[in-house]
Amino acid sequence: MQHRANKFRGIARMLRQRVERGDYALKKLPSEMELADETGVSRMTARKALTHLIDAGVFKRTMHGRLELGPVSHAGKVHQFAFLMPPVISEDIQAWQWAVEIAIMSVKGVLRPIVYTDWNDVLIGDALKGFDGSFLMQAGADIPDDVVALFRTSPNPVVSLDLDLSKRGIPSVLLFPKQAIWRLLDHVHRLGHRNIACLHTCKSNVVFRQRIEYWQLWKDKHGVAGNLYDCPGQKDAIDYGAEKAEQELYDRLQAGTFKATAIICTNIWTALGAKRAIERHGMTVGKEISVCAINDEMLAPWLTPTLTSLRIPDPTSLLGKCVKWMTDGGVGWTGSKLLTPKTVPLFKGDSTGPNL
Repeated sequence: MQHRANKFRGIARMLRQRVERGDYALKKLPSEMELADETGVSRMTARKALTHLIDAGVFKRTMHGRLELGPVSHAGKVHQFAFLMPPVISEDIQAWQWAVEIAIMSVKGVLRPIVYTDWNDVLIGDALKGFDGSFLMQAGADIPDDVVALFRTSPNPVVSLDLDLSKRGIPSVLLFPKQAIWRLLDHVHRLGHRNIACLHTCKSNVVFRQRIEYWQLWKDKHGVAGNLYDCPGQKDAIDYGAEKAEQELYDRLQAGTFKATAIICTNIWTALGAKRAIERHGMTVGKEISVCAINDEMLAPWLTPTLTSLRIPDPTSLLGKCVKWMTDGGVGWTGSKLLTPKTVPLFKGDSTGPNL
């Protein structure tokens, strides 16, 4: 008898922990039969566990007999946040996730990664309804207007990470604003380079197009030369841009058509391919051609040669404002909806040198 009592209490404890973690934010609570099948207990034991939680106010039954979260779950609820992310492996996305996890510690919240495949994925709408707030990492494709409207009118607040949607009414945290990219270009310019190309070889999206635009604006302002080599890889290829960058730059070096003395790359993977192409051609990175990148994804000091780049700044304080806004129900936002760091670390590596 004692063993049976421990069984139902253990199942009840497991369910309560799931509620606190947000496990049922995207799916319905289990029926007696579903719970019995999952846990391998009798239906009577499953019923006893659910009844225990109903009596405790964690669950309740509607007039139609459906199980829902009860008043205790809502009253003492742990703040639950969704981290909406595309299905890619990236140090950048991992760094964002860690930063959000640190930011929500102040409210003792929990973060639930939700992987969505495209902008029409039903998981996005479910997350907007089921969590106190959602942090959005953009996928490769541009966000359609109807999806932006979905975020803007969401019953629970949404914050965009690494993609500026502030002009479309959605608070956004952008770690590499124009001023930071210009600072990187200023460093290359001070080294004497007057022909600075821009190389982009990964799948194109609004984030990379914005970085290219900032390069173009800086170039026009300073009156320097430099071609844009916008060569995105195949649409369905699993490629972050390194292989394409090596191929494109190597071909141009071999043909003698590449004249720039420095290259700014829109991401680190493009920079890795560019470095490889220069070395294959028999030239020295940082001496004959300088290479730098926007966003080193935490790798710049560990490469050979070390890579001059903008490093990922600490976004914790910016995210703290977002978390407070979310826990306040998405009201009371003050100031600009675009949050950017005061400074972005510039790592000066051996991949850039004076133009002799």
